[in-house]
Order: sequence, then C-alpha cells, then structure tokens
Amino acid sequence: MNTDVPVTRITAVRALRWWTGGLAFLGQAPLRLSLLPLIPLVVEIAFQLVPTLGIVLSKLATPIAVVLVYLAYDNFVRGRAVDLAKATRRLGSLGWNRLTGLAIISFLVYATQILIGYLIHGDAAIDVAVLGRADERRELLDSRFLLTLILPGLIPATLLMFFGLLVGLACQRPVVAARISVETMLGSPAALLVTLLVTGVLAAVAILWGYGVGVLLFAVWATATGFVAYRDVFVSGQPQGSTSAVGANGGVAE
Repeated sequence: MNTDVPVTRITAVRALRWWTGGLAFLGQAPLRLSLLPLIPLVVEIAFQLVPTLGIVLSKLATPIAVVLVYLAYDNFVRGRAVDLAKATRRLGSLGWNRLTGLAIISFLVYATQILIGYLIHGDAAIDVAVLGRADERRELLDSRFLLTLILPGLIPATLLMFFGLLVGLACQRPVVAARISVETMLGSPAALLVTLLVTGVLAAVAILWGYGVGVLLFAVWATATGFVAYRDVFVSGQPQGSTSAVGANGGVAE
C-alpha cells in the first residue's frame, strides 16, 4: 500500500468519480454496507445522552466508530464479509496512542464549527452545540443554525478526508496521517474544490429537505465515498492518475 503523498494531481473528474464509485461499492451488498455507517450515528446519539459534556464526548468517540466502519469495509473487500468482530479486533490493535490521536485531531473539525458558530451566534451557539441546552435556545433550533455549524467544518473535514483511513487501514501515526491527508488535498486543488462543493451541496440538501432520512442517506453515501477515494489514491499497485482501484462497477481491485 502506497501511503506517500501522490505525485500526480487528482483531477476534478476523478474526484467526482469517487461519489459514483461510492454508490457502486454500496451496491455490492446494499443492506450490509449501508447499515454499517449507522454505527457512528448510534455512538454519537448515545454519548450525547450524557448530561452537559455529552456532545463534546461524542465528537471524540464518533471518529473512532467511523474507523471501525472503514475496517469492516476493508474486511468486505478482502473476504466479502464485513466481520464486525474482526474489525473490532483490528481497531483495538491500533492501540490507545493512535486512537487518542485520532480522536483529538478529528476534534479539530468540531472545534472549527463551534468557533464559527460562536462568531455568528455568540454564547447561544455554545449553549446548544457544546452544552446541549437546546431548550434554553429554541430560537436556534432550525436548519439554518445547523448549516452555520456544519458547512464551515467541511473545509477541515475535506482536508482530513483520508486521515482516519490512513490511521485505521495503513496504521499511520495520527500526526503523519493528518499531514499526508492535508498535503494530498492541498496538492490537488481541483479535487479539493469539487469535494467541498459536492459535499456542501449534498449536506445542505439533506439538512434542508431530507427530513432526517436525507441526513442518514448522506452519511451512508459519504462514508462509502471516502473509503473508495482512499483506495483509489493510496492502494498500492494502482496508477495514481486513474480510478482503477475501485473499478467501473464499484468493484475493488486487490
């Protein structure tokens, strides 16, 4: 597996194909592969039930659950079975140092969202998005507030789109994984822009018109797309300028 920063720039067209590749990947086992990305959502909701600091804790735990999904996807690619038990063992084998670093660096996305939310809405954003005091700030409980939180976070999230995958699948140290991911995306500005635009549009549509279901569908699609993108860019033996790592029908070449 080649985990160096790609020498060849990733084109806009190639980045768009990640999204179609994500759908094709899900199509290989629709039920099994589509249910897996719901695990991080369950983890996030469960932690947010904890009083006062539940939201903050959820933002530390959820990235680890996302890596569990990636490991299960990798199991499927290797043996046509998601094998959650094996994925859990692989996650544990990463060790507390990697998992802690994964959680802390991923937390930067949430921190960015809170900073922007605070600059726009003041203390009310902290009450709702950090302390969970939604009942006290009902004026913010609408789709527009969600967008002001989520959309600014897309910039660091897109720069770090390969971060969790590099930690989980390539066993990179978190700082190294973050550097490789950021340098990869900054080195391909067309792919960065396309990924930001597509993710932003899909997230906005899911929030504004999805009635909850749209958010779930978006989470499933985005997770599969990230996995496909990682394999396209970093799996060894695949040309850096092609999408052959995922194949025309979403199949993943070994």
